[in-house]
Amino acid sequence: MKVPSPKVPFTLGDMMAIATYADFLPKEQLFGWTPHYSYWPIGPGKQKAKEYLIGDAGFIEDTGLLPMLQRRVKKIGCFLFVGPGQQINNTVDFCDLDRQISNGQYDPKTFKPDGMLADSLYVLFGYGYDDGKWHKKHNTVFKQNEMFSLACRFQTLKKAGKPQVLSQSHEVQPNAYWGITGGYTVDIVYYYNDKIPEFERKLPKETQEDIKSGTLKGFPTDLAAGLYMSPRVVKLMAAQAEYAIHQNAELFRELFE
Repeated sequence: MKVPSPKVPFTLGDMMAIATYADFLPKEQLFGWTPHYSYWPIGPGKQKAKEYLIGDAGFIEDTGLLPMLQRRVKKIGCFLFVGPGQQINNTVDFCDLDRQISNGQYDPKTFKPDGMLADSLYVLFGYGYDDGKWHKKHNTVFKQNEMFSLACRFQTLKKAGKPQVLSQSHEVQPNAYWGITGGYTVDIVYYYNDKIPEFERKLPKETQEDIKSGTLKGFPTDLAAGLYMSPRVVKLMAAQAEYAIHQNAELFRELFE
């Protein structure tokens, strides 16, 4: 079907506005902080476009993995930029749980993942929920036991003070709710945002002290930034991500070759 060109091009600025969805800001109805676009489904038959608020999908699924699995993508780079309380929790030994599951000594269905790792991650492995605000009940696409081997590897890197970047394969499970057929293997390179002591030791002493007790306290996951992040914080976040990717460049080369 031929589709006319839009009156206004869809730009990087539009993408950034969608990624910083902010319908909670004052006077949203007056100023329309959140992007509005005409949208219609692609499929058989005809349907008129409707006006939609378009945001970052955090209420449903904010990794972007599900749309890629709908298209049966076999190689994915997944960047998990998580907030407070969403890091790998060291109070539970994921490696030990992974061993117990392999030996049939632990039932993963009894595991309570809240506060143990990012919910954007665990809902993909059968720990979905819907509390009336966050609607992540139908997001299972991977086998539940695979989460523990993945979390074990993240935890090992975290304890070593290294970037939490790794590659793992998953068997994609059918998900009728999202129209995912499954039945194939996907290779994912994960970037899990967290403190990287190895990186921080390379920073100027002044910056290291500022991270401990100054204006950068809480970097990189629990900054008191509100809706504004200073250029200094943004540049440091970018530098840490760049460091983590360079340290694992071969994983990304293999993914995109």
